[in-house]
Amino acid sequence: MQVIDVDVHPVFKSPAEMREYLPSRWHHLTRHTTRIPVRIDTINNGMRVDSRPDEGPAGSDPNLLKRQLLDEAGVDIAVLVHHASGNLPNPAADASWCAAINEWQAATWIGDYNDHGRFRSSIRVPAHEPEAALREIERWGDHPHFVQILVVHSYQPAFGHPMYERIWRAAADRGLPVAIHATNDKIGATAGTLGPFGYPSFTFEWHTATYPSAYASHLASLVCSGIFERIPNLKFVMVEGGVSWTLALGNHLDRNWRLLHSEVPELKDKPSEYLRRHVFFGTQPIEEPFNGPAPLLDVWNELDVARRLMFASDYPHWDFDHPKRALPRIARELKQRILVENARDLYGLPADRPAE
Repeated sequence: MQVIDVDVHPVFKSPAEMREYLPSRWHHLTRHTTRIPVRIDTINNGMRVDSRPDEGPAGSDPNLLKRQLLDEAGVDIAVLVHHASGNLPNPAADASWCAAINEWQAATWIGDYNDHGRFRSSIRVPAHEPEAALREIERWGDHPHFVQILVVHSYQPAFGHPMYERIWRAAADRGLPVAIHATNDKIGATAGTLGPFGYPSFTFEWHTATYPSAYASHLASLVCSGIFERIPNLKFVMVEGGVSWTLALGNHLDRNWRLLHSEVPELKDKPSEYLRRHVFFGTQPIEEPFNGPAPLLDVWNELDVARRLMFASDYPHWDFDHPKRALPRIARELKQRILVENARDLYGLPADRPAE
């Protein structure tokens, strides 16, 4: 294999397809036609212009996705991340929504659409309903093509809170990493929680600042809670939020840990060490400076990205990264780790591309 892509977004073809997998009491969730008033607008719904099929939204046609991503871009295995709907405020509705997403994926993208064997996917779990989340992990955790747990960023409180620990422990017991992906969508969900002050005014404001700030809050909570001491094989994946900012986060946590260690006596190591051992990142979007890759590579060296960074294209979004053009000029060995080996090791993927 040459490329494993850890951030590919499939979507339902239509509300009618969603309803096939939802209990009838929740069918109304698919019928919202008015936009959330505070939602920021994105041109072409934030998608590549050429990624929309003749029928349905971008990311809904497996044949077009295969042609553009697997055939033309040369991706060997695509890890699917269905994040297009945020968590619902009603816990029972959220649990049914996640269950429907997983059943749909199993029947289609890693079922009927996966005759080539090159799709893997993520188990969506309703973090506010731990019992329902555990049921989803139990139901799908042994499926060979589900390779991680997925939570959207907008659950509150932050992910170090004790209410989530059973979910993280169940994921670790299955050997499944937990991916966090931010979302600004959609159906009556927690519309004001993309950032700490509600919705931003501009797309590039949101895309630049709110993803990293949300992820930093969750990571600080996870580290300070001591969860990585209690579950030493737990792994998290930060998808589509960049990576360089975590150097400053780790350094700042380390300084405060020295001064305030009595608050967190469970932590036996510096916070940055927990981040280095337990947290992985997708490349997209890469914070590549205009004056060449040298400053970025200095940061990457400090962060040990040779073991923790995985290629992510973000297909079919407008800022899609092509694997042959996305990375800066770096050593062949490091590029190989980022493009394929780190994801292969984390997800337990085969060494060779599945035969068609």
